[in-house]
Amino acid sequence: MKKSINFRQVCNLSFLAGILISCSQPKDAAGDKYTLGDINYRFPVSQKATEGFDKGLLLLHSFEYDDAKDAFLEAQKADELEVMAYWGEAMCSYKALWGLQNVEEGRKVMSKLGNTKEERLNKAEEGLEREFWEGIELLYGDGELKDRNEKYASHMESLYKKYPGDLEVAAFYSLSLMWADYDNREYLSKSAEVAAGIISENPTHPGALHYMIHSNDNPEFAKLAVAAANEYARVAPDAAHALHMPSHIYVALGMWNEVVNSNIDSYQASLNRIERKRLTGSDRGYHSMAWLHYGYLQQGNYDKAGQLMKEMIRYNKDSTASLPYTILMQNQHRIESGAWLIDQEPVDVDYSKLGLRSKSQKHFFNSLLAFDQKDAAQITRERDKLQLHIEAARLLVGEDGIALCSAGPTRFAPTQEDILKAGVVVHQMEALIAMLNNNDNLVEVHLKEATRLEASGTYDPGPPFIAYPSFEQYGEWLLTKGRADEALIHFNTSLENRTYRAKALRGKIRSLEILGRSDEAIEVQKVLDLFWKKDMIAMTQD
Repeated sequence: MKKSINFRQVCNLSFLAGILISCSQPKDAAGDKYTLGDINYRFPVSQKATEGFDKGLLLLHSFEYDDAKDAFLEAQKADELEVMAYWGEAMCSYKALWGLQNVEEGRKVMSKLGNTKEERLNKAEEGLEREFWEGIELLYGDGELKDRNEKYASHMESLYKKYPGDLEVAAFYSLSLMWADYDNREYLSKSAEVAAGIISENPTHPGALHYMIHSNDNPEFAKLAVAAANEYARVAPDAAHALHMPSHIYVALGMWNEVVNSNIDSYQASLNRIERKRLTGSDRGYHSMAWLHYGYLQQGNYDKAGQLMKEMIRYNKDSTASLPYTILMQNQHRIESGAWLIDQEPVDVDYSKLGLRSKSQKHFFNSLLAFDQKDAAQITRERDKLQLHIEAARLLVGEDGIALCSAGPTRFAPTQEDILKAGVVVHQMEALIAMLNNNDNLVEVHLKEATRLEASGTYDPGPPFIAYPSFEQYGEWLLTKGRADEALIHFNTSLENRTYRAKALRGKIRSLEILGRSDEAIEVQKVLDLFWKKDMIAMTQD
């Protein structure tokens, strides 16, 4: 059986008989150095396959699935009998936290080892190798997605108890709990507990740091993962996703300067990868690009946000991967800056293959543009289209609130939470119509219902599904009606869920100033000044 691998142990410096013995950073098959963290594992991997497998496993923990797959294929090429190399490749098709489980692709990989479960298991060695393979048979087996994920989590829990101290078992157990139910706080707390245990043994384990962030990705618990967020990018700087992930915690805590810095690094890393691997423009990091844009907007750095918006529009036709981010960024730009770009036509993105989130954001963006033109009829048409999408989504969601099998690719399949949040957006659009019709009573009816519904929903990481938080919309409208005391309540409520969002802070400052509470306004202004880049005189004229 192969001994555990720890790159720190391999790459030490020591003096022996007066001679300095050293080792460079790990290298891939091309001889390029890479820094992806450190791992320890106890299952057997042949010496020939070790180099590719180790790199693949490190990349897998950082969700660099495409590059991890390439590394596992290198391991198979080096040793076609290495079972764990096929396990790794199959795991690359199970992008569960992204809602991109490709079951057919995973099963196709497994078939390279054997056509039946029995044939495949017979090729695995007794012990951990076979038990890890049994886990993947559960993930790609029969049954509903939710059931398969729960069975896998149960399987990994049994291994976690059977092999105390095995850090790879612990890492995949931590991950499996989030796959099983990402909305279950008990599962997330256990996932974080397991990840913390790994970090205490190996503080540079990329999976443990990564999963610690994911399991605490909301304002209530984010402080528990600040240390992991700060460390992860340093530990695995050659994984673009590792450079982005800290910003999940930074967004939850309103650390906007850090959000920007993280995603500058992550987006640049994706461009470096394109150059290094001679890829196409469609492989750029659209995710980090959108989060960077959101960070710039929170800083009031509208010029840089506008430049990035134009860049995204240029690349809009590169691939379907860019489409939801183009919709997201256009909507956010109009909301946060208060106006659309003067010298850029908005893109009419084809959302036919996208989910309810993107559809609601596109229709709200179109409604805001119509609101700027005082076109209530167009907003009504946008509202009607969104309501049709909501009704269609209801037919695809089961009693447990998740998508039925017929709902299509998991990432874009609707959930009950999506339906609820899209319903909030409908009420926000209704409020816009009522504003144009000067019907204050109806405006308030819809904004009250929007805030009620939003309060019953869950936090979503990063740029929010409800791009214009309804409490902020309500608060800003109340200010126009001379009701600053009520507006202050709504801005405070928004800030409880979206820490240090610039629009809410600015609304709070205006409310306090109107109420004559200037000392409090100054204290809030100090918070805003920590990240706000826009000229303060210009800000007061928005």
